[in-house]
Amino acid sequence: MLEAYLNQVYLGQRGDQAIRGVASGAEFWFGRDLKSLDTEQIALLIGLVKGPSYYDPRRNPERARERREFVLGKLHDNGLIDDAEYRRARTAALGVT
Repeated sequence: MLEAYLNQVYLGQRGDQAIRGVASGAEFWFGRDLKSLDTEQIALLIGLVKGPSYYDPRRNPERARERREFVLGKLHDNGLIDDAEYRRARTAALGVT
């Protein structure tokens, strides 16, 4: 069920083409394969699910940064990333292409 959702979730728009699924989202936003994303890039993709247009890092970089920090905080609070990775990821550039 989760896999089906992650393969279909809307993550943005390229002209008239909807970007659907986290693999397509990774390529669209970062020009990279999903498996090669860094923690901060994964956090941004997760954050985009709530509102791809509202948190669009190209049009609204500050909103995107705030949303990414929120997701990173949740990952850290739940023990999914350690203190060092949390600090590093928070200071990283958005890195969108």
